[in-house]
Amino acid sequence: MSARDPLAGLPPALAVLVDGLCDDFERHWQRARRRDEPTPDPAAFVLRAPEAARDALRLALAKLQRELHAGAGWPEVPGYRLLGEIARGPMGIVYRVRRETDGRELALKALQSAALALWSRSLRLAAEGEVLTELRHPHIVPVECFGQHAGLPYLVMPLVEGGDLRQRLPEFSLRAGEPGRLPRIAVLMAKVAGAVAWLHSRGVLHRDLKPSNILLTRPGPDCEPLVCDFGLALRVRGPQADAPAPQLVGTLPYMAPEQREGREATIASDIWGLGAVLHELLTGQPPLPDGPAALDSDGAEAMCRRCLARDPADRYLSAKELEADLWRLSSRPDAVTEDNP
Repeated sequence: MSARDPLAGLPPALAVLVDGLCDDFERHWQRARRRDEPTPDPAAFVLRAPEAARDALRLALAKLQRELHAGAGWPEVPGYRLLGEIARGPMGIVYRVRRETDGRELALKALQSAALALWSRSLRLAAEGEVLTELRHPHIVPVECFGQHAGLPYLVMPLVEGGDLRQRLPEFSLRAGEPGRLPRIAVLMAKVAGAVAWLHSRGVLHRDLKPSNILLTRPGPDCEPLVCDFGLALRVRGPQADAPAPQLVGTLPYMAPEQREGREATIASDIWGLGAVLHELLTGQPPLPDGPAALDSDGAEAMCRRCLARDPADRYLSAKELEADLWRLSSRPDAVTEDNP
């Protein structure tokens, strides 16, 4: 195992865990820099990993720290002027860019060279570009174009100014004494479920639904959700369908039991992911592997339990069915308070 590729020798389950801890470290690091606070201690994150993954995580965090301190280092892309960095993780960087032809500011998602060895991520990003340039829905982030530069793939997307649901979870999650947030949660998740249902109707599984993969169009409560990050998307129907390849892919707290066990993902696996996001909005944390926590709302709890059933056959049959239940929950009289007339 080398410092250049610290994750290459890990089993897939540990690689997913190290990847997630690096993402978490990067979020804490960026938040600390914005607030002019001390950056997080990587040693504390290393201790959160199993013993077998700690050496790899230590090397990955050291490399990530160097890149974070160095700032943007990706080469200039012809036709775009790099204006700054929006987000960075161990797999790639999202930049703010200005397109030279019309002066429009956009987001450019670029793959880092260090990620090329991990699960052929470059091929996944290529697949993401091919999938997204064909998919247009009001609640799916659109892709302007897809290309390669200096041997690395990139996507160009509209600039979304509202951050992601992970960053803004405190604004949207249900907290004690604030039942008026329940209708807003139901509306938000109904729109997300509708986007996922639309994907399924076109033979595409997302396979990595989680709060950080739901962008919000603008700051404040008056915003729309956009499902993003199709790096793990899988075509299951049509002339370009991917061959089934059971493997451990996704983000562990939001992965369905069959995904964690390395079995083939299905529509029911995306239903689990939707239920996991709903659960976190309602409780402040993703579900435990053995099921959801007790919730204050009977209707919301029933939906979570159905989404998060261990047996895929016991879950919602479709995201469209879940969407309909969420719209009904948003308009229930007992879900409306003085805060949400």
